[in-house]
Amino acid sequence: MLANMANATTRLLMVLVFCLVLAQLVGIGIAPISAQAQATPPSYIVDYQREFVSYSSISTISGTTTHLDLTNATYTGTSSGANFLVTTRVYISTAFTSPANVNVSFTSSYRSSTHSVNVAISAASGTLVTASVYSQGTEELFWSGVLELSGKTDVSGLAYLNSSTAASALVVLGFATEAGIETVWATINGSAVVMAPLPTVTFSLSSSLEQRVSLQNSIPSADTSFNASLGELNATGRMGLSYQGAEAVRSGGSIYPVAYWRGTSQIVFGAGQTSTDSHANGTAIVWYGLNGIALEYDSLLTLSGASHVTSVGLSFARTVEGSSILIMSLPSTAGLVIHGNTFSTKVAVDGQSVTFVASAMASAGVEASATVTNVRTVYLNSSGILLEVTLPQGSGYVYLDSSTRSGDAVNLAHVTAVGAANITYSGKKYQGVEANITATGYILFNLSVSFSNVLVFKSASSGIVELNSQNYWYSAGRVYVFDDPATTYYAVDSTPLTSTSGTQATQHSSVSGTTPPSLNSATLIGALIALIIAIIAVVYAATLIKRRANRTSV
Repeated sequence: MLANMANATTRLLMVLVFCLVLAQLVGIGIAPISAQAQATPPSYIVDYQREFVSYSSISTISGTTTHLDLTNATYTGTSSGANFLVTTRVYISTAFTSPANVNVSFTSSYRSSTHSVNVAISAASGTLVTASVYSQGTEELFWSGVLELSGKTDVSGLAYLNSSTAASALVVLGFATEAGIETVWATINGSAVVMAPLPTVTFSLSSSLEQRVSLQNSIPSADTSFNASLGELNATGRMGLSYQGAEAVRSGGSIYPVAYWRGTSQIVFGAGQTSTDSHANGTAIVWYGLNGIALEYDSLLTLSGASHVTSVGLSFARTVEGSSILIMSLPSTAGLVIHGNTFSTKVAVDGQSVTFVASAMASAGVEASATVTNVRTVYLNSSGILLEVTLPQGSGYVYLDSSTRSGDAVNLAHVTAVGAANITYSGKKYQGVEANITATGYILFNLSVSFSNVLVFKSASSGIVELNSQNYWYSAGRVYVFDDPATTYYAVDSTPLTSTSGTQATQHSSVSGTTPPSLNSATLIGALIALIIAIIAVVYAATLIKRRANRTSV
C-alpha cells in the first residue's frame, strides 16, 4: 500500500510540474514597458474668429439696391466653457457716387514664428467691406464691415497662413460697387500703393442681431480624418478634412512634429438660385510636444461662391465669402519642447507613419505626432530610447538610435520554447529559465520567472553574453527583454548557486512551447488551465489511494 501511495504521489507531482510549465508557456505575452506618469494637459487658450459676408445686388427698372449681410464673432478664452458672441448686421445701400481714382495703401509684415500676417490698409475714399489674405489656394477673410458708414477706409488686422512661408501670398481688399464687390490686391511683406477706380457706397443699418454661441471643438487625432463645417445665413460649407501626414518642421529655432489635414468640397447656397463657382476649403495643423502632447491646434475653414439670376426687368447677383479661424494653444510650452541638438525620423507604427523628434543625447524626452505612453532609455551599441506608442486604431513599439539618428519599429517576439536551465558565467553558476526566440530586427519579449532579482544572458558566437541591465526589467513576476536578437536567452536568479573555476557551460532541459495567445487573455487562460488540471490530478490521486486502501482492508 505504501508503494502504491508513493507511485500516486509521484504521478501527482509530475502532473503539477506539467501544469506549472503549461501555465508558464500559455502566460507568455507582451506587456507595456515600464510606465511613465502622464501629466494631465492643462486647458487650452482659445483664439477664435469668424467672418462672413453676403453681398447682393438687385437691379430693377427703378434702380439698383445693394444688401450687405455681415456676421462676425471673436472669442479669446480657454477651451473649457468657450461661449462667444455672434453679431449679425444687415445694411442697405442708400446712395452711390461715380467711380473715382483712389490710392489704396497697403502695409503688411509676415511673422514666421506664428505664421501670421499683420496688415494695415488706408484709403481716402471708396467703401471697403472685406479684407482677406490669399495663400496656397485659400482665401482667409480676416475683416468685414462698413467703416463709419461714410466710405473712409482705415483698417488693420491679423491673418493666419497655414504655411511656413509667405511666398506668393496676397492681401486682397473688397470694395462695394453697384455691380458687386471690386477687388484690389498687393503682395505681402512690405508697403505698396495701388490706384483703382472706386465708387463710394453709402449704407444704412437695417437690422442687428446678437446671440451667444457655445464653441465645441476638439483636437483631432494625428492619423485620422475628421469633419468640419462653416455656415452662416443661408450659405453652408461642409467638408471632410483628410489626414495628409506628419513632418518635422523647424519654427522659432526648434524642431516640432507637425500633422496636416486638408479638404475641399462643393457647396450650394441660396434658395432656388443657380450656384456657380461655390466651394469650401479647410486646412488644419497640430504642433506636438513631449509624448505626443498637442502644443497648438490651428484650423482654417473658408467659404466662397457666386450666384446670378437674370430675367426681364430684373437682375440679381450675389457673392458670398466667409472664413473661420480657430487656434488652441497651451498657456506655456516651457519644459515641453526639446531644444538643442535634436534629430527627426519617421517610423511606421501599426501601418501609420509617425514623426519623432528626439534629443541626440538620448534623454527620455521625445516629441512625437502620436501619443507616447511609455519611455525607457536603453543601450545597444549606443544609448537609445524605447517607446510605446498608441494610436486611435492600434499601438506599437519604436526604438530611436541616437548614434545613427534614426528610428525603427520593434517586433513583439514570441517565445517558441522555454524550460529550466543552469548556466555558468565568469566562474559562477546561476539557475533560471532558457527561452528560444525566432525573430528578426529589434525585439521585445517577456518571460515568467519565480525570482525578482534577475540577470539576463544570451548565446552568441563567442559564448554566453550578459545583456546590458538597461535593456531588461522585472515587473509582476515577469522579466521584459529588449534586444537586437539572438536565438537563445537565459533569465536567471542573480544570486549564484556555487562558484566554479571552469569555463562557461550550460546544463538545461527544454520543453516545446506553442505560440502564445494575445496579451489580455494569456495569463488568465494559463492560470485557469493550470488550476483545472491540478484539481483533476489531486482528485484522481486521492481516489486511487482510497481504492487501493479499500482493497487492502478487504
